[in-house]
Amino acid sequence: MQKFDVVVVGGSVSGSAVALRCASAGLSVAVVEEHPLPGKYGRCTAIVSKKGLNSIGGEYSSSALNKIRGADIDAAGARLSIRTGKVQAIVLDRFKFDQACARRAGNAGARFLFNTRFESFVADGSGFVATCKKTKNKATQKIRCKVLVGADGANSSVAAAACFPAFRERDYAFCYEAEYGCANVQKADAVQVFLDSEKLPGFFGWAVPCSSSVVRVGLGTTSRHRLLYSKAAFFSRPEIRALLWPAAKVRREFYAMIPLRPRKRTQIGNVLLVGDAAGQAKASTGGGIVFASRCAKIAADEAVAFVRRGKPIRYEQRWRKAYCGKLGLHRRIRSVLDALGNRGLSFLLLAGKFLGLGAVLERFGDMDEILSV
Repeated sequence: MQKFDVVVVGGSVSGSAVALRCASAGLSVAVVEEHPLPGKYGRCTAIVSKKGLNSIGGEYSSSALNKIRGADIDAAGARLSIRTGKVQAIVLDRFKFDQACARRAGNAGARFLFNTRFESFVADGSGFVATCKKTKNKATQKIRCKVLVGADGANSSVAAAACFPAFRERDYAFCYEAEYGCANVQKADAVQVFLDSEKLPGFFGWAVPCSSSVVRVGLGTTSRHRLLYSKAAFFSRPEIRALLWPAAKVRREFYAMIPLRPRKRTQIGNVLLVGDAAGQAKASTGGGIVFASRCAKIAADEAVAFVRRGKPIRYEQRWRKAYCGKLGLHRRIRSVLDALGNRGLSFLLLAGKFLGLGAVLERFGDMDEILSV
C-alpha cells in the first residue's frame, strides 16, 4: 500500500494548486486523476481577469490565446459598450493551462497517478485509506493518507463518499458552449454579453473571441428543463447568426453544470473540498479559476500545519472568512439582474449610457474583485 501525507483527487487547476503548495512545503503528495492527462479537456470558456491570474501566481503566457480590453453588453435591444486601453482579461487554452499547473506541482515533488479513478475511502486511526481503480485494467489500488482533498468538480466523488451536503438543482447554472473556427469576429478584443431574463433566466449568453477568427459562444440558465429551448433561442439571435455566418465550423462543444453558491459544508475533519467541488465559483460569470486557486492555497497551508505540527485543520473557517463575502457580492449582483426583468435590464443599460456607467466600470469593474481599484 502506498502512503502519502496528502491525496488530492482531481488534477485540474485547484487540485494542482493544492499539490504544488503541499509538495513545496516538503509533504508527500499524490494526485489521483482519472484521465491520461490533467485538465478540463476544453470544457471551459477560460476567460480570466489579468489581475486575478497575476494574483494566484504561475506562468500563463504559453497558454494565453487572446487579450480582452472591453465588453459589449446587450439587454432587450439596449447596448452598453465598455472600452479601456489596458488588458482586463486573458482568454486561455484551458487544457494547456491545466497541464502547466500540473507540471509545476510535479516539479515540486507531487506524484500524479493518471488513469486512476477514486472510488471510496475509509477512516482509520492514522488517517484514511482511499480505494482507487485503474481506468484501463480495473485493477484496485489502495492509498493511505493523512489528508484527503476533493478537487474533482461539482459532481465530486470525494464529496459523495464523505457524505457532504449535496448541491440543490437551483444552485446550478446549466450551460452549453461551442467553439467555432472561421467565425466572423468583428472585435477581437471585446467580449459580447447577452442578458435576457425570459430566454436565459438566471444566467446569460456570451461570445468570447479567442482570435480574429475563433470564438467561444455559449449560454446558461438556472432552469435545467429550459436549456435546449434557451439554446435554440440564443443561437437564432441576429448577432450570433452574423458572428457564425457564413462558414463557421464547430471545433468543440460541451454541456456543463456550474455551481453558483458554495456547499453548505466543505470540510469534514481532514476531508476538504476545493474548486467546483466546494462551489467556489462566481455567480455573476461562473468563473472559478481565481477563487478556487486562492482557496486551494488555504487548504494546502492547513494540511501542512496539520502534518507538520499537528494543528487542527481550520480550512472551512479560513476560506469562508476570506472569500465568502466576495463570492456573496457576486450572488447579490446576479440576484439583482434576475429580478429586473428584460424591461428593467434594458432601462439599466440605457440609463448607464447617460450616467456614465461604462466609464465607472472601466475604472472599478474587475471580474473578480468587484469595485476594487
